[in-house]
Amino acid sequence: MAVLKKSTEATAKKVQAVMKEEKRKPDNFDKMMPSVVEKCKKEYEELEKLFNKVSQDYEKLAEKFGEEPKTTPPEALFGMVSDFMNLFKKARKEVKIQKAKAEKERKRLLQQQKKVRELERTKRQRQEQQAKGDRDKEREARRERRRKMKQKGNDDDTNDANGDGDGDGDGENDEGEVDTKDLTDAITQLRSGKAFKKRRLRRQDTLRQSKLSKFEL
Repeated sequence: MAVLKKSTEATAKKVQAVMKEEKRKPDNFDKMMPSVVEKCKKEYEELEKLFNKVSQDYEKLAEKFGEEPKTTPPEALFGMVSDFMNLFKKARKEVKIQKAKAEKERKRLLQQQKKVRELERTKRQRQEQQAKGDRDKEREARRERRRKMKQKGNDDDTNDANGDGDGDGDGENDEGEVDTKDLTDAITQLRSGKAFKKRRLRRQDTLRQSKLSKFEL
């Protein structure tokens, strides 16, 4: 601004000097230049006011950024601001990329965990079904064993009962009658599902009674 001011003042002085020359004749220069010089002075004054305002604003801006306005030229300050903005944009872009990668990895882990849970649930269901099948087989096997044991016991009891009937036919009591009541009760108890030991004891008692009846006769 100082250079511009000096240039404007020098131009005004030259114009006045030319107009004061004695030997030159007045022309359009004399009519136009005074008004042009005056207009330039006014524009310079307005420009100087604007420059002063911009300088004050720059000083405030530099102070906000922690810089010394007198030692830091505008191009240096604005260069630092521009570098900061470029670095900020680059960092924000990298952060977005990292977030996208993290979100992608999170979804991948969730999908993997879901597959693992599904596999574990399927495996557990298979194990439960296998265990249930084994239990069912074991129950069926126990039922079959009990059925066979019961059938065998019934067969043995029937054979024993038939043998007891033959022995009682040979011997009669004092009144001359066969003791069929005890035999019938024994068969009924055997078929009713009572303990084998009790049935066998009763059968042995019946046999002993039959033998004693024979000896008495």
